[in-house]
Amino acid sequence: TVVESQIADLAVEQAKLESQIADVEYKQALEQLSRRTIKSPVDGVVVEVTMFPGEYVHEQAPVMTVAEINPLYVEVFVPVSRYREFAVGNKAIITPEEPIGGSYEALIEVIDNVFDAASRTFGVRLVLPNDDFSLPGGVRCQVEFLPPAPELAGDMETISP
Repeated sequence: TVVESQIADLAVEQAKLESQIADVEYKQALEQLSRRTIKSPVDGVVVEVTMFPGEYVHEQAPVMTVAEINPLYVEVFVPVSRYREFAVGNKAIITPEEPIGGSYEALIEVIDNVFDAASRTFGVRLVLPNDDFSLPGGVRCQVEFLPPAPELAGDMETISP
């Protein structure tokens, strides 16, 4: 029985070594898989796929184009005559064309300080939250700029050129 006990002890040691080897092989397989997995740095929608399974990819090769649609940015061109009516943080109601429809609130994020002399306009960028990805990008919209909130109106009057 001493021999049987030693054989059993060796079998246990062999099983432990085999388990360690299996753990190392598992970790190696996970590492190989991670090297073959592509992860986007942004949440979004795939717009274009430029490479397919089986093609050689080097580090700088674009594999696909991903559009980040949360938040959406609404670009509006406004007549220069209305320049003093806007301030960063003011609100607007965005109404996408059908079939999307609906009304959504957005905030002014950027007001261009350079006018387009040819069209006599300037740009305003609004930020429209799209947490549930329900709104697609690239849709024409109507924009209704809301008057500034009363607590901001006093601040706007004190700003002068």
